[in-house]
Amino acid sequence: MSSYPVWLPTTAGDDDPFLAHLRRALDDDVELLAAEQLPAGASPKVLVRGLPDPEHLAACPELDYLVIPYAGLPKRTVSLLRDRPEVGVHNLHHNAAPTAELAVALLMACTKEILAHDRDLRRGDWRRRYEDATTSTLAGGHAVVVGYGAIGQRVAHVLTALGMRVTAIRRSATEGDRHGMVSLEPPSSLLRSLRTADAVVLCVPLTPETEGMLDASMLRQLPSTAYLVNVGRGALVDERA
Repeated sequence: MSSYPVWLPTTAGDDDPFLAHLRRALDDDVELLAAEQLPAGASPKVLVRGLPDPEHLAACPELDYLVIPYAGLPKRTVSLLRDRPEVGVHNLHHNAAPTAELAVALLMACTKEILAHDRDLRRGDWRRRYEDATTSTLAGGHAVVVGYGAIGQRVAHVLTALGMRVTAIRRSATEGDRHGMVSLEPPSSLLRSLRTADAVVLCVPLTPETEGMLDASMLRQLPSTAYLVNVGRGALVDERA
């Protein structure tokens, strides 16, 4: 094969700066088909699409790989691929750094009551400054990071640097595992870990195994002062509970 066709369905034109940059970065043997409709006779081996439609897959009878340009595998895509078991599915984790930073930012916003302080300051209310401190200090606390992939590892690294004791729940871990200063525990240890948590950060994808993983019984294990940050899918948590 003289080229390896990769289809990126897009409405951008050939003069799009991003597409020009992407073509320069690709191997010479990779043929980037960046178009909303496939050129006549094209038979892509790779499809880059977050939520492919049935029409996309039907247009790629020789497809080897589907690349989802973010983390996770949507249910709709799983259903579409049931009849295409030969197609490999890959995620890109280019969003790992900003998502991990967002998780830490949300946790800091909660523990330091940043929104409440900002709201009061904007209306000229300085009373919080002279009241007993109600904010929390992360240093010395216990953080439970659920999911220890590209995002979870970054979150755990930052929280460790802030002086927290970090337990990471990882599917492949066994009790007593460690990764540097982070304790690794299997999912079966989640309930026990929640009982001493000051902060819980969810960094797992939504799957049949993780949907509703923090239900009423799990949430009851948390201390009343604990904070919960979810940078996975909303359905990881029973929000009514």
